[in-house]
Amino acid sequence: MSIPTSIDRIVIKNRISRNDSDVIIHFGQKDSTFEFVTVPFNPNFLKHGEILIKPIYFSNDPMQKSWLVNWSPDELKRSPLPALPLGQPLISDGIAEVILSKSSKFAVGDKVSGLMNWSTYCVVSESSRINKINESFGLPLTLYLSALGLTGLTAYFGIKETCKVKETDIVVISGASGATGSIAVQIAKKMCKAKKVIGIAGTKEKCEWVKSLGADACIDYCDPNFENNFSKELGDDEVDIFYDLVGGKILNFLFTKVKKHGKIVSAGAITLLSNIDEMKLTNWINVIVKDFTIQGFLLSDHMANVSTALMDIIGSIKSNLIKTDDIVHVYDLSKDKNDFKKIPETWNQFLSHSSPKGKTVIKVA
Repeated sequence: MSIPTSIDRIVIKNRISRNDSDVIIHFGQKDSTFEFVTVPFNPNFLKHGEILIKPIYFSNDPMQKSWLVNWSPDELKRSPLPALPLGQPLISDGIAEVILSKSSKFAVGDKVSGLMNWSTYCVVSESSRINKINESFGLPLTLYLSALGLTGLTAYFGIKETCKVKETDIVVISGASGATGSIAVQIAKKMCKAKKVIGIAGTKEKCEWVKSLGADACIDYCDPNFENNFSKELGDDEVDIFYDLVGGKILNFLFTKVKKHGKIVSAGAITLLSNIDEMKLTNWINVIVKDFTIQGFLLSDHMANVSTALMDIIGSIKSNLIKTDDIVHVYDLSKDKNDFKKIPETWNQFLSHSSPKGKTVIKVA
């Protein structure tokens, strides 16, 4: 593959509010969220320990929007993710090929995964969080952004280590048709062998898909009778563990369903990125009267055990315990170089309720 003399980038031009409609995806406007720029590249400037990579796939994740939001100073102080400055490319979890290497750890042709810029090429240091992909397992590259990526690891550690799901547990998982939820459902039911797994998803079609992954039931939160439907499915039982990836009204409702001394693990709050008003919790009294535990989850707390987790997940995929055939949806923007400019538009679809089930990734090469 030839060495480039220039690099195209999609950089942050303006910050946004939490309202999804504030994302202006078209370039060239005063209030555009992004700007398309081209910068020169000289391979002679590559330093010792650096590599030049060409992204192949970009992941679509809620955390990307958090880097765009105009947070208050107090919110930024408490955030585990630093704000990205204006003029810098938006960052994405991705998969790339090494094009040029001045590192003993990476060779030309290696496939790598990790955080990378929305750029046609990226210069990264060998000390950054870029990991070589072991292609000897014969698994599709896209799985390294799904079951074997950040979302899969969030599901694995969240369900097995933080929730500590047991065979006697009734487990509820919100966002069950999403990238993390669809893996969490399978880990809870098939690896932890939970007594009952109830998923919560956004359409009847998605709910049927969640059940095909192993959930005993799945309730459509878009149905106006959602709360009644959920209560009917639960019957006289109560929830042992609620693994929450959404927050908002669903979390508020589940406060009324978790049993005494039960547990809620909060691993995501995508509602917070859309409508802060939906985060109002009017059922908080249940935390007191039911004396259940609420615990946050950060994947960064589990990085020391990632290698073991990945081998466990790979083994479950190889044995067909975890289904991955229909778990990644790819938007292909690789056929025309001008399609690279469509990344913001394609990414913005991920923020809508019309996004496909499972993991969504963008193919750019």
